[in-house]
Amino acid sequence: MGKDIVLGVKCGGNPNGNGHDCNVAIKGKGIITAIQAERLDRIKKSSGWKKGTKNYYKKDITSEDFVGSKLCIEYCMKNISMKCKDIDLIVVDDLGDRQSQINEMHKYLKKDIRIVRVSHHLAHAASTFFCSPFEEAAIVVVDGGGGRRKNKLSGEYEYERQSFYLGTNNNIELLHTTWSNKKEIWGLGGAYAAHQQILGLEAGKVMGLAPYGKGELYNDFKIFKRLSDIDVLIYDTIIYDDNLENFNINKNNNIYNLLRDWDDNPLDQKWADMAYKIQSEIEEEMIYLCNELYRKTSVENLCIAGGVGLNSVANKKILDNTPFKNIFIQPAADDGGIGFGCALYGYHTVLGHTRDYVMTNAYLGKIYSEDIIINTLNSYKNKIIWTYSNNIISTTAKYIADGLIIGWFQGASEYGPRALGNRSIICDPRSINLKNKINLKIKGREFWRPLAPSIMLEYVNDFFDIKEESPFMLLVANAKIDKLDVIPAVIHVDNTARVQTINRDQNKVYYDLINEFYKLTGIPLILNTSFNLNNEPIVETPEDAVDTFIRAKQMDILVIHNYIITRL
Repeated sequence: MGKDIVLGVKCGGNPNGNGHDCNVAIKGKGIITAIQAERLDRIKKSSGWKKGTKNYYKKDITSEDFVGSKLCIEYCMKNISMKCKDIDLIVVDDLGDRQSQINEMHKYLKKDIRIVRVSHHLAHAASTFFCSPFEEAAIVVVDGGGGRRKNKLSGEYEYERQSFYLGTNNNIELLHTTWSNKKEIWGLGGAYAAHQQILGLEAGKVMGLAPYGKGELYNDFKIFKRLSDIDVLIYDTIIYDDNLENFNINKNNNIYNLLRDWDDNPLDQKWADMAYKIQSEIEEEMIYLCNELYRKTSVENLCIAGGVGLNSVANKKILDNTPFKNIFIQPAADDGGIGFGCALYGYHTVLGHTRDYVMTNAYLGKIYSEDIIINTLNSYKNKIIWTYSNNIISTTAKYIADGLIIGWFQGASEYGPRALGNRSIICDPRSINLKNKINLKIKGREFWRPLAPSIMLEYVNDFFDIKEESPFMLLVANAKIDKLDVIPAVIHVDNTARVQTINRDQNKVYYDLINEFYKLTGIPLILNTSFNLNNEPIVETPEDAVDTFIRAKQMDILVIHNYIITRL
């Protein structure tokens, strides 16, 4: 194993907050691997603490509590045939009190390794710039809140809300950070999170609900105000409590006077309009911020990170409404990519190694061996039937063209919250009935949720108004008018789609599958959604895939590598 191996860790949280998105990455010369704890402990948005632990935040953290990070570290080390002794540097972000977790890492690795702490927003910035194709880029980080500092005058803690950076080769320079306390003013990500709570929906659901709204109920109401040319903060409608777990409604403004009742239809106009309002203002303020960032840098390349970076609708509008000509967002733009950013920062900035990695695909996980797959299938012999196929591509393409819904498991797992062709549920994009079946019968989610197209890159302009590659499903584009009735299962109510482009270099097996479907149907794309059931993480292992397939009664066939699986 070569020298200068960096372990990047996003630990599970701190005793004073809500932990989430524990993840780990390892970077060395020609080495990159990463995983999020939720894929291993099967807890959605996992903080990394052991299953069943009620009090996740204890001052005295023990090795028993540290299970999520250990699972991730072990996974990554095994993936690149590494041992603890090979790790030369650990980098963690600065959110909360990490010392107990750092102590446990030392115990676990059985060596006293140098540890560097980096600011939360700088870790975000590193996670996008250092794997981008750009030698120079403007960087914007926008999330609910990052690291903290104490205001010298008031004595109160203030938190990072959004930050501007300039990335050049191995360096990332801070240009500006918006700071605010958590009781009075929150940033763009915090505002979006507050509206999620009011609506009782996750961020992706709010984004999907927004096109059903018209905004008419809130035409005269403004969520955000600009405190300066580049400080955009939440208006005083919603005030969080100290634990950030609940919020109180400001009595000076009763426009948001109730939480949505779970029995209410989210498509009721008042709720759809609320989703429309927050989404449209996020887009407006992100465009404004990015125009200000361009004014400060005059650089044509833009990198985005932070939870708001997963807002694929806003991302495309930024590209269309700012002077930036090129955009890059890595697929784990939220806190799920902090460990990744820490590893890249350690390797390139702390250790000074020349950049040697461009993220053209998200397949940073493990490839499971044939022995593991066969042993898994044999362990379910009383529940499934499986056969080996000599031509899995053409066979599966025929299944899709015949209207079957396929669980598709290939190669290394994807890093981030999107299934990008290796841990996917796939089907024919021409059938609305199949889309509804996946949403309602398989994934148990709202019927109005959009599903995405995976399209061969060379045909994307024939179907969508998009000039850019979109390998990570982070740009939403308008569909061409003449294609709306051709592929209705992947077109949202506003005639848009969250596009994933595929070329053969990124994922040969998946590209060949889509190409084979194209030969059969004349349609160079398929419907792709994540391989998971409601409120569960995306499957990671062959065992996860088989277990999920058995429970998802409406899924017709499971394909794992070259094996075709059906139920008994």
